[in-house]
Amino acid sequence: MCVLQTLTATYLRLKGHTEIENGGFVLDILETPDPVELEDAYMKYANAKVCPPRPGEKTYRVRGTKEPFYTLNIIDGIMSVAEVMKVAKSYNATITEYLNAVLLYALMQKQESEWHLKLRPVKIAMPVNLRRFFPSKTLRNFITMIYPGIDPRLGEYTFEEIVTQVHNYMRYYLNEKLLRGDITTNAETQRNPFIRVVPLFIKDLVVRQFYTKIQDKNSSAGLTNMGALKVPETMKPYIERFDIYMGQPFSTRTNCAIASFEDILTINFASSIAETDVERLFFRKLVQDGIHVKIESNR
Repeated sequence: MCVLQTLTATYLRLKGHTEIENGGFVLDILETPDPVELEDAYMKYANAKVCPPRPGEKTYRVRGTKEPFYTLNIIDGIMSVAEVMKVAKSYNATITEYLNAVLLYALMQKQESEWHLKLRPVKIAMPVNLRRFFPSKTLRNFITMIYPGIDPRLGEYTFEEIVTQVHNYMRYYLNEKLLRGDITTNAETQRNPFIRVVPLFIKDLVVRQFYTKIQDKNSSAGLTNMGALKVPETMKPYIERFDIYMGQPFSTRTNCAIASFEDILTINFASSIAETDVERLFFRKLVQDGIHVKIESNR
């Protein structure tokens, strides 16, 4: 976000809007970089005395028609923050918890509509910004993944039950102790002396294979919420909204990115499959809950 907002501010100044000031995510491009911005925060806080195991059970995967590589299908939902917040509060949930529950609900419906020998758990891979729990000014990547989900094998879930499940999962898991354990597990690989001497191109190949064959199977979809984005007051007249897209999936899944600016909340789906069943079920539930949604797409 620092790169995006700093680049936007610089562009506006070059176009003659010299009143744009620095602050927040807008950095001073003439300033000497602060050394703490390059801090490896993972290694700094990876000091738990145990390495919790990674989630390993195979989850439900969306079946779909694979598009040609480098094809990214996009569906955007644009709505009012106030409307979504009102609905989320009616379920005693935050906006993030509510939208997680809606996506789980859509994936559950999708699985039930397909032919299957057995049901599988439905989980969402959601990145957590660790700066909320561990003080750091690093501009490097500093996140970990959590996996809110439901297990349809245990019985039928109402939407209200899914919201409660997600709400309780977030309350249990989002704390400094458990997140520190995750960081430590992730850092153990980097600390391995054998891995440290392996050439980078081999590491990249192995990591990609690990993600495609193992890690990507631990979740049914991805969801990230950037939250309410702030910009300097002098930039606000030139910004309509923010759209954020997750990278191209290597598998037949859909990924969802959420951001809000002022009263505009955008939900951006990106996938590499032709079918749009999950997205349709997702937005249908929002509309059923009384939220007005405007849809845009590159299809």
